[in-house]
Order: sequence, then structure tokens, then C-alpha cells
Amino acid sequence: HQVVVGDGLRWTDGDRRSPHHDRPFDQGRAICDGAGRSRRVASLSPPFCRTAALSSACIARRTGDRRTTAYGWPVVEEAIRHLLAGGDAQGAAEVVASHVQIALNSEDWPQLERWLALLPTAVVSSHPMLLLARTWCMQFWFILAAIPALLTQVETLPLSADSANVAVIAGQIAVHRSQLALYQGDIEAVLIYAENGLALVQEEDRYVRSLAVFYRA
Repeated sequence: HQVVVGDGLRWTDGDRRSPHHDRPFDQGRAICDGAGRSRRVASLSPPFCRTAALSSACIARRTGDRRTTAYGWPVVEEAIRHLLAGGDAQGAAEVVASHVQIALNSEDWPQLERWLALLPTAVVSSHPMLLLARTWCMQFWFILAAIPALLTQVETLPLSADSANVAVIAGQIAVHRSQLALYQGDIEAVLIYAENGLALVQEEDRYVRSLAVFYRA
């Protein structure tokens, strides 16, 4: 197994020492890759885990943007696992959050569910974008009854001062509420929420915007 560390430097399971640290790795542990095969990997120190993971995540995001997700998704999962192995659950959460849009646009909710399942429940429950990712999984499975409570949970969390991020969250909530209003027979609310969603959701969020356009029509 080979990990990209950055600046062209690579580390493999056969290397006895970390390229960034003087102490040798321990004998390693077994993990399961995306194909279900068990393999041995060295236990990485947190700084190395984060460097390798961020490098992997950048590769995955570039390939995901080109919709070559067959290559990109395993690299994203590798990044998540590296960060979790290094004790950086928040860093792993940010990797997942940064790839939610690509997964939604690809309508690949099984992969999104897989990423969320890797994270500690407490981390997902405290992250607005990850909670919204869970609501989209519920929407994909048409488990609409579970969505209102999740939306309320998102709305009670403190949001960052980043106005763009706040708009993304508000826009996605509006689109969800438009769909819920449709099945409640409240057509006026459907149109209002859909218009609000279109005004706030980014052009790059193709899947979410397509729903808003559909409900507005």
C-alpha cells in the first residue's frame, strides 16, 4: 500500500520509518479497504495522518470534479480513515463535508452514507453540513418522516460566521421544506420555499437546485 504525503514523497507499508518522524512505525494493524480485503498498515502518527489525508482528499476532490468518482471515492475514504486513525475526527468530518456536494450531484447516496457511518455519531450530530447530508440520505430513501427532526436539529446548531456557508445551509433547508410542504398539500408553501431555495443554493449544487426548480414548477 502506498500513501501520497506531498511534494512527490510517498510512503509504503514496507517502509520501516515515517518520512517525517525519527521513530519507527509499530507493527501496524489490519484495516479493510473498499473492496472488503484486509491489509496491514502501520500506525501513523497524527501529523503524518493529517498530511497524507489532506493530500489524498485533494486528489479525490479534483477527480470528483471531473466526475471520475470510481477513482476519487476510494481516495476520499482513505483520507477519512487516515484522519480518524490519527485521532482527528473533526478533520475527517471536514473531508466528508467538502465532498457532500459532489456525492449529491452524482446521486451517490450509498457512498455518502458510508462516509457518515465512518464518523463518530457525536461529530455528525454537531456538524450542520453533515446533518444535512444525512437528511439527503433520508430523502433519497424517501424516509420523509425522519427529515423534519433533522432539519430542526440543524437549525438549533450554532453556525459559522461565513455568510456563504449560512446561505448554503438555509437554501438546502428551504428545498427540503418545499418537498415536505408538497406532500402536505400546502402548494403556497411549496412555491415560497422553492423560490427561497433557488435564491440561496449555489449553482454548483446541481442536484439540490434541480429539486427546487421541480417544486417551483
